[in-house]
Amino acid sequence: MNHKINFLPILPVIIMIIFNGCIDSGSQDNINESALIASDIQNETKMLQDYTYEWQKSYSDYLNDYENLLLGIYIDDINGDNIPEVILDINGLGSLNVLYFINTEMKVLELTVASFGHTNYIEETGQFINLHFYGHTTGTQGCWEQYIYSWTPDGYVMTVSMERNTNNYLDGYGFINGEKVYNTEFNEQIDYYKKIEEQQSTDINFIKLYDENLDKLPNSKELLNQYVNEKLFPKNNG
Repeated sequence: MNHKINFLPILPVIIMIIFNGCIDSGSQDNINESALIASDIQNETKMLQDYTYEWQKSYSDYLNDYENLLLGIYIDDINGDNIPEVILDINGLGSLNVLYFINTEMKVLELTVASFGHTNYIEETGQFINLHFYGHTTGTQGCWEQYIYSWTPDGYVMTVSMERNTNNYLDGYGFINGEKVYNTEFNEQIDYYKKIEEQQSTDINFIKLYDENLDKLPNSKELLNQYVNEKLFPKNNG
């Protein structure tokens, strides 16, 4: 597979928020409420299927109970374990829920983006690079929050964390995997991962459930049902 998965912000209508400092993950709910102008798109699919595998039931139950904003969905085996993963675009800013099944259990990798950031998938290494937030104003100068998740025998695990707020930056340091490093080394790592993203990130074609104005498509329910059933129950669909 030689296509690109590149989860970049795609919203044409975003209320820009002026940040006075680095954002933390707890601010995501406020951003979703203020930055997104869209109708809630609930997954109303009720699949009447014969389950061959436990992961089919786990994914189906999760999707049937899902009641939050859902802008797009993609289903494929992206990590080569012969079980498909389900990727949900939950806000159009790069925030994703990645559903996967391992050791008889479904797990959810939650990747959040605070409007200024993105999430990329690196097919060659099986990693998600999640830039939660980066500094973009005087008050957020030098801020950087980036996390890398790798596929392991235990599922997706955070293997790299890079965190730096404005005060850290002005004092000349940041933190990589919890270890204090000078800005020179921190910035070198930023450039290193930027290059990887530019050269290796992969694009996914989400099944979109909204239009360019973020209005729910009239046939979104039918699109969702058809796509999910085709991907999760291929034998039942001929």
